[in-house]
Amino acid sequence: MKLYQIWIIVLKISMIIQIALILGNKHTEDDIVYLITDMLFKTSLGIFLIFYFSVNSVASINGWDKLFIEFGGVLLMFDAWYDDFPKILEKYGIYFNPYTLTIKKPVD
Repeated sequence: MKLYQIWIIVLKISMIIQIALILGNKHTEDDIVYLITDMLFKTSLGIFLIFYFSVNSVASINGWDKLFIEFGGVLLMFDAWYDDFPKILEKYGIYFNPYTLTIKKPVD
């Protein structure tokens, strides 16, 4: 197996374990481990979709389909960095607004 295949399998297994812990009421969706795992999975899958289909040519996929798949990878990465990353920082008391790129620490 190639390295990227092993990485994707490890991330899938970690996500399955996290979902099982959430369904078993051991964790919540706001748990820091789940947020980090979710962000890593989305970012890795997004990078894979962008680079795999831009480097390799698949005979049964035309140019527009490749563009939509690559755009799906970009959307996954944006979802990870604009949704999960601010939640992770918020757990440590840093409030980050990705739309205005401002960082605030709460006033005590």
